[in-house]
Amino acid sequence: MRIAGYLRLSREDGDDESVSISNQRDILTRFAKDNGMEIDEFYIDDGVSGYTMDRPDFNRLKNDLNRGIIQTIIVKDLSRLSRHSAKSQMFLENIIESGKRLLTVHEGYDSSDPNTHDMVGIYTWMNEKYVRDTSKKVRASIASMQKEGKYISSVPYGYIKDPLNKEKYYVDATCSMYVKQIFDMYINGMGCKAIAKQLTVDNVPTGRMIEQQRLARLGRTYNGKVNTNWSGEVVQRMIQNPFYAGDLILNKTTKRSINGKKVEQPQEEHYVFKDAHEAIIDRATFDLAQELYQQRNLQRYRGVKVRTRPNIFSGLLVCADCGVKLTSSSNTMNTRYVCRTYNKYGTDFCKSHAVLESYLKESLITYLETCQANLSKVIDNLDVIIDEGMGTKAQTTIGVLKSDMERVENEIKVLMESKMRELMKNPLMTEMIDNMYENMLNEKYATLQSMKRQMNDLHNVINKKGEIGHNIQSASNLMDEIIRSKELTKKQVLSLVDKITIYEDGGMDIYLKGDLHELCANKVNVKEGIEVQMNRFTAEYLLANPNFITPTGAWKYNQQQGVQIGYIRYNKYFQKFVQDELVKPIEGKKVGLVLNATKQDLINYISINNDANSSTEVCDNVVTIKTIMSISEFGSTLSKLKKLF
Repeated sequence: MRIAGYLRLSREDGDDESVSISNQRDILTRFAKDNGMEIDEFYIDDGVSGYTMDRPDFNRLKNDLNRGIIQTIIVKDLSRLSRHSAKSQMFLENIIESGKRLLTVHEGYDSSDPNTHDMVGIYTWMNEKYVRDTSKKVRASIASMQKEGKYISSVPYGYIKDPLNKEKYYVDATCSMYVKQIFDMYINGMGCKAIAKQLTVDNVPTGRMIEQQRLARLGRTYNGKVNTNWSGEVVQRMIQNPFYAGDLILNKTTKRSINGKKVEQPQEEHYVFKDAHEAIIDRATFDLAQELYQQRNLQRYRGVKVRTRPNIFSGLLVCADCGVKLTSSSNTMNTRYVCRTYNKYGTDFCKSHAVLESYLKESLITYLETCQANLSKVIDNLDVIIDEGMGTKAQTTIGVLKSDMERVENEIKVLMESKMRELMKNPLMTEMIDNMYENMLNEKYATLQSMKRQMNDLHNVINKKGEIGHNIQSASNLMDEIIRSKELTKKQVLSLVDKITIYEDGGMDIYLKGDLHELCANKVNVKEGIEVQMNRFTAEYLLANPNFITPTGAWKYNQQQGVQIGYIRYNKYFQKFVQDELVKPIEGKKVGLVLNATKQDLINYISINNDANSSTEVCDNVVTIKTIMSISEFGSTLSKLKKLF
């Protein structure tokens, strides 16, 4: 008859040597020897709570019992077997019913001797009470530390905890660069699954691989399964984790019972500590990633294919006629965008609204130059504008609210006094009087709380003055950077542009985030019609082929640049160059033309035509200041500030 010894140790047992695995082994060995038995095998669960019955070696023990391999089990006491009273007693009943035997050293319990069963219920109840009391103490301690921002159970990929101080953690230089890479790929259009696949192909170490490396440096072994493949779910959680922007958020989950499933806590119960630690991702980039995540969720975004060109305007271009977003439809480096409806269904449903990326870049940079000039004026007069538009009105409103709050507080005081008088006069009508005054008092308390909230929000608005200045300056700096370099990255475009509406003739309306386009006092809409595009591309063709020019060649060049126009219409347009003698026939030949103007003459001619064909809307020189919360979300204007304006 094979005999098994079961040993278990968990964290709630503490560092008491009396319950250590080695001590339990010695106790069981001596007990077996004293009773003329010998233990054939030990089943050990080290570091596992006794409240759960799902333990690796305990499951193996139960399986061996069911197969008849084990007949007798010896444990130090019933708490080693389980700390769950009901499940513990159920297990003991199964042992008795199956004819097996369980012995405990300390309680003297023997499942085959009914005389030892009387105290079992008390023992199991005490064992469960111990773990519940311990759990309450641990939870209370954790909650207290969380409120102070001191309890960190674990840190995400890219950070490492201080081995000597559990409250401290640092950026891990060995893998933090991959966090930046993940955010960069996401902002540039890749989906979470595509990013995970690329990281796996590039042999980027996973979190478990990094943990294995850390333990190896300390001479320890990582016992878990090391997964070398990244998953889309892991990447998605990283993209959404504000820890990377320097924010510590605690009390996000809780457990309803010991070892129960984690339950999400409502946001109002979270403990949020802004800028609590060194950030790997700057605030602007993180906010931009969250904005894109929300947009992609609504659009059922599936990511873009990995391309050599980034398609930096993808997702931002909108058809002026059907309202559908434009899609890229070119294999050249100069991406061409066309209306999705036209691309899928043809001219019966919409027009192409085609536009080239190079032209979009040029137009946006030109547009930003105008906005930047006005933004600089705003920054120079920011203090005056904010004080006039926000400070004075806010202070006035605060004064009014204070008076209202004093009035409501007095009304509450009067109601309380009236209630006391009524109760003293009519002691037998206590319940009715309580109910009558309860509704009136609750209404007054709700009004008072609402006023306090308004007061707090107004103070926050006033205190945002420095932040407004900082963020407007950040917007100006970003514009300066673009204008100076004459280049655009996808991240810059996403940070500044809300959308660009594309018209059939190639014109466009540019809308910046936070309504910053309202700062453009001279141009609200940038619209370059098809005539202006043809002027530019035809001039390029003439200058590139001065000795042999054909209308067909010029037309094909325009088409290659994205200008969608039929040959008959284009040839009619081209005849203006012949009539104005900018080109002339080649002497002695029936086919072909030569350039008959200098480069400067051609530039002047194009400039005059552009002025005649450009469509620009002019607005009054009125500047609107709004609270800009971050560079990536210029549109997040405080609703209270809007009301004050």
